[in-house]
This record gives sequence, structure tokens and C-alpha cells, in this order.
Amino acid sequence: MKTIKMLILLMILGLVGLLIYQNIDYFTTGTTLTLNLKFNSWTAPELPNWAFWGICLGLGLLITGVKGLSTAFGLGREIKKKRQTDCGTDRSEGRPASPAGCVYS
Repeated sequence: MKTIKMLILLMILGLVGLLIYQNIDYFTTGTTLTLNLKFNSWTAPELPNWAFWGICLGLGLLITGVKGLSTAFGLGREIKKKRQTDCGTDRSEGRPASPAGCVYS
């Protein structure tokens, strides 16, 4: 199974490499980005297109990672609250209730 995954990964990387090689003129061409607001305008320095692609990919990964972390922390809090309600203490007997799966630390 690992061999098949590695072959598929190599095929995908090979196709991406071929795509970049065939379009090398586009990726090395410099482009300036201009942001024109009604009250102000700003022009980015000229960068090759591959740099803009890399910046957009990096920002996308960063935004996705932050969103994933916030979701993970939110789920962690939800699990903690659920454990507190399920593994609460039985005050009538003065000892902690220990249903299956409750871990006290």
C-alpha cells in the first residue's frame, strides 16, 4: 500500500513539474499588482508570477491552519465540558462517580 501511495505521489509531482516546465515563460514573467481605491492607490513591486502563486499558497495554508486550530480548540473545550457532565461527582454519597471511560487526573 505504501508503494502505491508513493507511486501516485510521484505521478502527481511529475505532472505538476511538467505543467510548470511547459509554462516556464508565464511563471518567470514579472507582474505588478495595483490596488486602486477611490481615495488612495498602491502598487506592489514587480515580482515574478511564481512568487505571487507562492504567496497565495502560503496565505491559504496559513488561513486553513488557523481555522483548523480554532476548530480543534473548540472541540477540545466541548469534549472537556462533556466529560465534566458525564464524570461529575455524586454529592449525595460524597465520592466521585466513576462511569466507564472517566479518567481522573
